[in-house]
Parts: sequence; C-alpha cells; structure tokens
Amino acid sequence: ISVMKRLSLLHPFLFMLASLVFLYQQAGVIAAPNQIIRPALVLWLTLILLAAPAYWLARDRDWAAILLTVIALSLFSPSRFFLAAGIVSLVTLGLGWIAARLLKRRVDAAQTGWLLTLIGLILVAALTIPVARQMATIPPHSDPSSNPVALEPSDSLPDIYYIVLDGYARSDILADLYRYDNSDFVRFLESKGFIVPDQNRSNYPKTALSVTSTLNMDYIDSLAPGLEEQPFWWLMSPMLDHSRVRASLESIGYQTVSITTDWGITDNPTADIYLSPRPVVLNDFESFL
Repeated sequence: ISVMKRLSLLHPFLFMLASLVFLYQQAGVIAAPNQIIRPALVLWLTLILLAAPAYWLARDRDWAAILLTVIALSLFSPSRFFLAAGIVSLVTLGLGWIAARLLKRRVDAAQTGWLLTLIGLILVAALTIPVARQMATIPPHSDPSSNPVALEPSDSLPDIYYIVLDGYARSDILADLYRYDNSDFVRFLESKGFIVPDQNRSNYPKTALSVTSTLNMDYIDSLAPGLEEQPFWWLMSPMLDHSRVRASLESIGYQTVSITTDWGITDNPTADIYLSPRPVVLNDFESFL
C-alpha cells in the first residue's frame, strides 16, 4: 500500500518528462536523444527541492504533489504543451468528478493524484513512441576511423591546422550578392602562402554534412548508405569526431588538439587535448531548452 501511494505522487515528474520530450520533438534535428537526460535530472531535482515548501503550503502529500504538477506545467513547460496538457488534465479530472458524483462517491486528493499519474504516463508514451519509431529507421553504419589511410611514418611531422570559416562565401559571391570587395583579405592570405581557390563549391549545404565528408575523404552516402535520407544532423557527430583523417594522422604519431565549438555536432571532445573555456558546456538540447 505504501508503494502504491508513492506511485500516485509521480505525476509532477511525468509531466516534466513529457514536457521535455515535447520540446525534443522540435530539437531532434540537432540534438541526440541522450541529451535529454541531464536537463531531466536537473528539473526533477528542482521538483524534489520544491517538495518541502509545497508540503508546507498544502499540509498534505497528495495536494503537495498536485501543487508541484501545477508548478511544473506553469513554470517549466512551453506554452503549447501547457495548454494541451492543462486542457487534457482538466477535462479528464472533470469527467472523473462527474462520474464520482453520479456514483455518489467522494473524490479526494489521492484519487486525483492517481488520475494525474495516469494522464502523465499516457502523455509520456504518446510523445515518446513517435520519437522511438523515427530512431528505429536509422540504418546501421560503420566507423570510418577503422579504415585509416596507410601513411608513411616520418621524423618530421609539420603542424596541421584545420579551420572552417563556416558560411564564408567566395569573393565573387560576396561581390555579386552583397556588393562587398574581399580582395584585400584574399591578397593578404596569398602573400602569406595560402592558396585561395576562386571556383570552390561545397558538396553539401549543411556544415555537419560538409565537414564530415571532408574529414572522411568521401561522400556521406558512401560512408553510411541510407544515412543521407535521415533528417538528423547529430548522426554526423561520431563520424566527425572519430574521422578517417584523424585516425590516419594519429597512426603515424600526430597528436590532435581541438578547440570547443558552440555546437556539439562539430565538436571534437575526444581529442588528445581538448581546449574549453568552461568546465561545463550546455549541449544542443539544453541550449534549445
């Protein structure tokens, strides 16, 4: 009986989880599913910390849990989820109250808690199942770093810097579309020994696809057949972090150094030296949240 009573108090945590899954459906293109774990734990911990003040106000565990659900919906949920979950809950509770009145039974806070727990479970399932089905369509793919290029060892290993000027267009495009003369910058680079191509084109319109293709020296459909049909950019992250170029260079003694980005998909956290200005960096879902 004690366990059953505790289960009836889970609805604040279920509504909070449902709210996060609802948001993940909007951020799923850039955020991997495991990125929901940390914010869920933080928000659940927030509810636990609020439990004592809620009990002090309500003087009853069941009413305190109901108060926490109201807080979870009103303070920590997006407006659309707040409206949808609120309407579903009010309608369900209203129908339950009418049924109880017709049967001449009393509805107390504990029974309300059970109804809210059932609603929370249904919301979590209804929002999670479509996400799980979509994840199930992701085809298996191999690790490109397991097939490095055979390079000749050398006593002299020059430093290699790979800098992506994301979104920086060609000089003629800048001139045609934005009336911007970039010639001074190009001449400066060429005077320092840089080669600046004047007819270069990207094979992909998205950074995650373009950089992954470059660092693995192949097209995405060759690296992972069927993966190019998926809408999820985060699928590129493992192949970008553990790329064929990196594996090839490390095989002859190179050490990799990476500077953190503000986008997890193009980050390389497993580099030998990972430079980050902050001890904790928000992941892509947390930034969206």
